[in-house]
Amino acid sequence: TTTRRDKSSEIAKRVSRLLLDPVGRGRDKARAKPYAASRDNEDPMMFTHAAFVPGLIVAASRGLFDLAGIQTALLGLSLAYHRDFERPGRLARLEGSVAKAFFVYGVAQIIYCPSDVDGFVYAAEIGCSLLTVGTFLFTNLWPQTYDTYHPVGLHVIPGIWSFLVALNHVPL
Repeated sequence: TTTRRDKSSEIAKRVSRLLLDPVGRGRDKARAKPYAASRDNEDPMMFTHAAFVPGLIVAASRGLFDLAGIQTALLGLSLAYHRDFERPGRLARLEGSVAKAFFVYGVAQIIYCPSDVDGFVYAAEIGCSLLTVGTFLFTNLWPQTYDTYHPVGLHVIPGIWSFLVALNHVPL
């Protein structure tokens, strides 16, 4: 019989593998759709990428070219990755690596946050980081939730977070 401790240990192992693996969902062959299939622009997995655009524009206009660069790369890679239903392969590995680098950039901005940033903004950025990592873990540990929660938790929330960083921070 499986004990609670065994279940907790298995979840901890899965979480550590997810956090250290640049691919994430792109490794799940059961998830891959036929090669002819592609998502429509009306699919939430696609149109929620629009949440990244305000942060990208503000970052570029305020001279945060590090943020604008990584966000531009991520936006292109993510759109291509999701268009083809998260198929395993090079694109999955590259998109996953850039997405994790984008997250690390956001955390670094929180750590090196300018002292004059409003406490509410700082708290909102921490909240966005926690929601982002929570959604990543949740949708990867329970894959049946991916299509429902990934667009909001890994597109809209990070889009808001990048907008806050672009508006209130300086380049790293």
